[in-house]
Amino acid sequence: MFHVKPQKYLALLRGINVGGNRIIKMEALRKAAEGCGFLDCQTYIQSGNLIFTTSEKRESVTEKLQETLRIAFQYDSTLIILPQEEIRSVVEKKPEKFGIDGENYKYDVLFLKHGIKAESIFENIPLNLNVEKAEIRNGVIYFTRNRALETKSALDYLQKKSITHAVTIRNWNTTQKLWEMIQG
Repeated sequence: MFHVKPQKYLALLRGINVGGNRIIKMEALRKAAEGCGFLDCQTYIQSGNLIFTTSEKRESVTEKLQETLRIAFQYDSTLIILPQEEIRSVVEKKPEKFGIDGENYKYDVLFLKHGIKAESIFENIPLNLNVEKAEIRNGVIYFTRNRALETKSALDYLQKKSITHAVTIRNWNTTQKLWEMIQG
């Protein structure tokens, strides 16, 4: 019998527990994932970050978790599933100066649904080069914003556009913490 080695995944849910909307308790999310047969389920903060282990392939995991979330929580929005190796690349192969000056800059990672090309999202971001810069690498978009001018950032514009069905955003500190947790 063919046996697939279990691997860790990171599930990123978009737009939950923001401004009192789409409330999903993390304990309920963890239990829902366990109900899917996933192992070692853990969550991090209230923004919809779920780590788990399974021997299923990404496509199967995505379908199963999406259906579970739709039934259990009436959640029918963006769900991004990343295998451990992809989150490793995002953290370990980041742009050289990304994340080093948290006092003056904000750092975010735009994660995309599997199969969506970062270039197709990037071309829809009207960057204000006096305020921010963005770089495509490792299948994500690394976004750096000047803290003093962040209200003029295109990131807020992006969050209001129709392409948000394909993207979810995590700040750099959260991204690093999720990588720590997935290694554990």
